[in-house]
Amino acid sequence: ELQKKILGANKVVKTPITIEAEGKNLNDIVLIDLPGIISNGDGQEDVIEMIKEYISPEESLILIVTEAKQDDETAKALELAKKFDNDGSRSIRVLTKFDVFDSDENKKHALNLIEQSSDELPSHAVICCPNGKKYDREYEKKLFKDLPIKRAGIKSLKERLPSLLCELIKKNLP
Repeated sequence: ELQKKILGANKVVKTPITIEAEGKNLNDIVLIDLPGIISNGDGQEDVIEMIKEYISPEESLILIVTEAKQDDETAKALELAKKFDNDGSRSIRVLTKFDVFDSDENKKHALNLIEQSSDELPSHAVICCPNGKKYDREYEKKLFKDLPIKRAGIKSLKERLPSLLCELIKKNLP
Protein backbone atom coordinates (compact mmCIF):
# COMPACT_ATOMS: atom_id res chain seq x y z
CA GLU A 1 0.00 0.00 0.00
CA LEU A 2 2.83 2.37 0.87
CA GLN A 3 4.59 1.58 -2.40
CA LYS A 4 1.42 2.38 -4.37
CA LYS A 5 1.02 5.65 -2.45
CA ILE A 6 4.62 6.73 -3.08
CA LEU A 7 4.63 5.70 -6.75
CA GLY A 8 1.37 7.37 -7.65
CA ALA A 9 1.19 7.49 -11.45
CA ASN A 10 4.98 7.01 -11.80
CA LYS A 11 6.71 3.76 -12.66
CA VAL A 12 9.86 4.57 -10.62
CA VAL A 13 10.64 7.06 -7.85
CA LYS A 14 13.75 7.57 -5.73
CA THR A 15 11.84 7.80 -2.44
CA PRO A 16 12.94 4.81 -0.31
CA ILE A 17 10.57 2.73 1.77
CA THR A 18 12.28 2.07 5.10
CA ILE A 19 11.34 -0.86 7.31
CA GLU A 20 13.06 -1.30 10.65
CA ALA A 21 13.03 -4.55 12.59
CA GLU A 22 14.59 -4.91 16.02
CA GLY A 23 15.01 -7.91 18.24
CA LYS A 24 17.54 -9.95 20.13
CA ASN A 25 17.54 -12.68 17.46
CA LEU A 26 18.04 -10.30 14.52
CA ASN A 27 21.32 -9.36 12.88
CA ASP A 28 22.37 -5.72 12.74
CA ILE A 29 22.36 -5.12 8.99
CA VAL A 30 20.91 -2.65 6.51
CA LEU A 31 19.46 -4.18 3.36
CA ILE A 32 18.46 -2.02 0.43
CA ASP A 33 16.11 -3.81 -1.95
CA LEU A 34 16.43 -2.05 -5.27
CA PRO A 35 13.89 -2.40 -8.06
CA GLY A 36 14.51 -4.93 -10.79
CA ILE A 37 16.05 -3.69 -14.00
CA ILE A 38 13.47 -2.62 -16.56
CA SER A 39 14.33 -3.92 -20.03
CA ASN A 40 12.18 -1.51 -22.05
CA GLY A 41 10.05 1.54 -21.56
CA ASP A 42 9.60 4.26 -18.97
CA GLY A 43 11.81 4.20 -15.91
CA GLN A 44 14.61 2.12 -17.44
CA GLU A 45 17.33 4.78 -17.04
CA ASP A 46 15.99 5.89 -13.63
CA VAL A 47 16.36 2.37 -12.26
CA ILE A 48 19.89 1.97 -13.67
CA GLU A 49 20.96 5.28 -12.11
CA MET A 50 19.42 4.31 -8.75
CA ILE A 51 21.25 0.98 -8.78
CA LYS A 52 24.56 2.66 -9.67
CA GLU A 53 24.12 5.09 -6.77
CA TYR A 54 23.83 2.26 -4.25
CA ILE A 55 26.41 -0.20 -5.62
CA SER A 56 29.20 2.28 -6.37
CA PRO A 57 30.43 2.85 -2.75
CA GLU A 58 33.34 0.52 -1.95
CA GLU A 59 31.74 -0.41 1.38
CA SER A 60 28.56 -1.75 -0.24
CA LEU A 61 28.07 -5.50 -0.42
CA ILE A 62 26.29 -6.25 -3.70
CA LEU A 63 23.78 -9.09 -3.90
CA ILE A 64 22.97 -9.87 -7.51
CA VAL A 65 19.69 -11.74 -7.32
CA THR A 66 18.83 -13.74 -10.44
CA GLU A 67 16.81 -16.83 -11.16
CA ALA A 68 19.00 -19.94 -11.16
CA LYS A 69 17.84 -20.82 -14.66
CA GLN A 70 18.71 -17.39 -16.09
CA ASP A 71 21.60 -17.10 -18.55
CA ASP A 72 24.49 -14.87 -17.55
CA GLU A 73 24.13 -13.04 -20.85
CA THR A 74 20.61 -11.88 -19.98
CA ALA A 75 21.48 -10.65 -16.49
CA LYS A 76 22.09 -6.91 -16.82
CA ALA A 77 22.66 -6.81 -13.04
CA LEU A 78 25.81 -8.91 -13.49
CA GLU A 79 27.17 -6.34 -15.94
CA LEU A 80 26.50 -3.49 -13.54
CA ALA A 81 28.09 -5.25 -10.58
CA LYS A 82 31.18 -6.10 -12.64
CA LYS A 83 31.49 -2.44 -13.64
CA PHE A 84 31.64 -1.32 -9.98
CA ASP A 85 33.29 -4.44 -8.52
CA ASN A 86 35.59 -5.76 -11.20
CA ASP A 87 37.42 -8.27 -8.98
CA GLY A 88 34.22 -9.66 -7.40
CA SER A 89 35.43 -8.96 -3.87
CA ARG A 90 32.11 -7.48 -2.73
CA SER A 91 29.52 -9.13 -4.96
CA ILE A 92 27.54 -12.31 -4.33
CA ARG A 93 25.19 -13.79 -6.90
CA VAL A 94 22.12 -15.22 -5.20
CA LEU A 95 20.49 -17.82 -7.41
CA THR A 96 16.79 -17.94 -6.58
CA LYS A 97 14.31 -20.66 -7.48
CA PHE A 98 17.09 -23.25 -7.39
CA ASP A 99 14.38 -25.89 -7.37
CA VAL A 100 12.78 -24.71 -10.64
CA PHE A 101 14.65 -25.34 -13.91
CA ASP A 102 13.39 -25.46 -17.48
CA SER A 103 16.31 -27.48 -18.88
CA ASP A 104 19.11 -29.80 -17.76
CA GLU A 105 21.60 -27.39 -19.30
CA ASN A 106 20.39 -24.51 -17.10
CA LYS A 107 20.50 -26.72 -14.02
CA LYS A 108 24.06 -27.86 -14.82
CA HIS A 109 25.17 -24.25 -15.30
CA ALA A 110 23.62 -23.19 -11.97
CA LEU A 111 25.21 -26.11 -10.12
CA ASN A 112 28.55 -25.15 -11.62
CA LEU A 113 28.14 -21.57 -10.36
CA ILE A 114 27.71 -22.89 -6.82
CA GLU A 115 30.27 -25.69 -6.85
CA GLN A 116 33.03 -24.37 -9.11
CA SER A 117 32.72 -20.62 -8.67
CA SER A 118 35.97 -18.76 -9.34
CA ASP A 119 34.57 -15.51 -7.96
CA GLU A 120 36.12 -14.23 -4.78
CA LEU A 121 32.67 -14.45 -3.19
CA PRO A 122 31.01 -17.56 -4.62
CA SER A 123 27.37 -17.73 -5.69
CA HIS A 124 24.67 -18.85 -3.27
CA ALA A 125 21.57 -20.99 -3.95
CA VAL A 126 18.11 -20.49 -2.42
CA ILE A 127 14.78 -22.16 -3.15
CA CYS A 128 11.48 -20.86 -4.40
CA CYS A 129 8.49 -20.25 -2.15
CA PRO A 130 5.71 -20.00 -4.75
CA ASN A 131 2.27 -18.55 -4.15
CA GLY A 132 3.04 -17.44 -0.61
CA LYS A 133 4.01 -20.94 0.54
CA LYS A 134 5.82 -20.98 3.82
CA TYR A 135 9.59 -21.49 3.78
CA ASP A 136 10.40 -25.19 4.24
CA ARG A 137 13.83 -25.74 5.78
CA GLU A 138 13.63 -29.56 5.49
CA TYR A 139 12.80 -29.37 1.78
CA GLU A 140 15.71 -27.00 1.31
CA LYS A 141 18.15 -29.26 3.23
CA LYS A 142 17.09 -32.27 1.16
CA LEU A 143 17.39 -30.36 -2.12
CA PHE A 144 20.84 -28.98 -1.26
CA LYS A 145 22.33 -32.13 0.29
CA ASP A 146 25.03 -32.36 -2.40
CA LEU A 147 25.96 -28.66 -2.46
CA PRO A 148 28.53 -26.93 -0.22
CA ILE A 149 26.58 -26.06 2.95
CA LYS A 150 28.05 -22.54 3.12
CA ARG A 151 26.76 -21.75 -0.38
CA ALA A 152 23.19 -23.05 -0.20
CA GLY A 153 20.10 -22.18 1.77
CA ILE A 154 18.58 -19.21 3.52
CA LYS A 155 20.13 -19.98 6.90
CA SER A 156 23.70 -20.06 5.60
CA LEU A 157 23.14 -16.89 3.53
CA LYS A 158 21.85 -15.18 6.66
CA GLU A 159 24.96 -16.28 8.53
CA ARG A 160 27.27 -15.30 5.69
CA LEU A 161 26.18 -11.71 5.05
CA PRO A 162 27.00 -9.94 8.35
CA SER A 163 30.61 -11.17 8.43
CA LEU A 164 31.15 -10.23 4.77
CA LEU A 165 29.75 -6.77 5.39
CA CYS A 166 31.92 -6.41 8.48
CA GLU A 167 35.03 -7.24 6.45
CA LEU A 168 34.08 -4.58 3.90
CA ILE A 169 33.67 -2.00 6.64
CA LYS A 170 37.05 -2.89 8.19
CA LYS A 171 38.70 -2.69 4.77
CA ASN A 172 37.22 0.75 4.05
CA LEU A 173 37.67 2.47 7.41
CA PRO A 174 40.31 5.20 7.26
